[in-house]
Amino acid sequence: PFGAGLTLILSGLFMMKIVHDAKVNTLAQFFSCRYGKSTSRVSAIVMIPTYALFAAVQLVAIGKIFEFVLGWDYTFSIIIGALIIVAYTILGGILAVAWTDFFQIVIVLLGLVIIFPLAIKSAGGWEAVKAATPAEFFDFFPSKGATIGDHLWWWGALLGVGLGTMAGPDLYQRAIIAKTGKIASTASITSGVGYWLLGCIPVFLGFVGITLVSQGVLSADMVDEDSEQLILMIARLVLHPTVAGIFIASLLAAVMSTADSAIFATAAVMGNDIVKPIYEKVKGKELDDKGLIKVTRYSIVGFTLLAFLIGLNFPVMYDLLIIGFQLLFHMLFFP
Repeated sequence: PFGAGLTLILSGLFMMKIVHDAKVNTLAQFFSCRYGKSTSRVSAIVMIPTYALFAAVQLVAIGKIFEFVLGWDYTFSIIIGALIIVAYTILGGILAVAWTDFFQIVIVLLGLVIIFPLAIKSAGGWEAVKAATPAEFFDFFPSKGATIGDHLWWWGALLGVGLGTMAGPDLYQRAIIAKTGKIASTASITSGVGYWLLGCIPVFLGFVGITLVSQGVLSADMVDEDSEQLILMIARLVLHPTVAGIFIASLLAAVMSTADSAIFATAAVMGNDIVKPIYEKVKGKELDDKGLIKVTRYSIVGFTLLAFLIGLNFPVMYDLLIIGFQLLFHMLFFP
């Protein structure tokens, strides 16, 4: 949460108003305004595979939630998740993405607020959680005696997520569609602070999971089999079935919110900055708005398929996330 919150705050302070006032349709077009068309094309090409990893993370999460809750096969689960996201993204466009994001985030915040105190209580209170969790887990910076590798990992994670995502197309899609540049900046900063505050809850739920395993309440074998389902296990354990269903739905909503944003923003880059120039060069005529909408919809399907194939073959969310953001940092932000 710290890297993502840092991204939102820095973007709000330095980037969102500039991107909004540039009156562009995609982040790649903004690069064109600042650095020329060749840089714009390169950035567009780089965004697609790197953000495919990020979108794949969301599809993997959807697949694991369906698999855990409904007992579906993982492959079938991820297919259903991809189809749902593609359907409402194509049918509604950026407005559908924005409105669903709003309602889904409200749901997930409510879910986190409900489960957190109940999870602490089920573990025997905060003192029990502190006693069962290794002390260094509470350190923000690498602990005393950490190796050089530990420090490099810490900086890599912070810079990769905290600065790599500053070159992410979905972030600036919000600036582009905002009413004013000031609104875009204020919203980004506010979201960043909120991310720091509420984004810590899943981290602390991880500590609760450590405590419950040490107490024998949760099966260590189940956690070892797939630790990325830990929060789902806690929800099922501490909540009434109805409330647990609401919370798990909130997690699913948050994942879908992130997935549709990543898919739409990258599809817009594919349509505006790759397909459109090629079409106009080959056909010798301009691609009109109707044609561009059609191209963007096809791009949504194609990009989702790419993310689906990645998620199907590499179902580890953390690794995909870090690799994708590290690539964005090294290939777009840093240069």
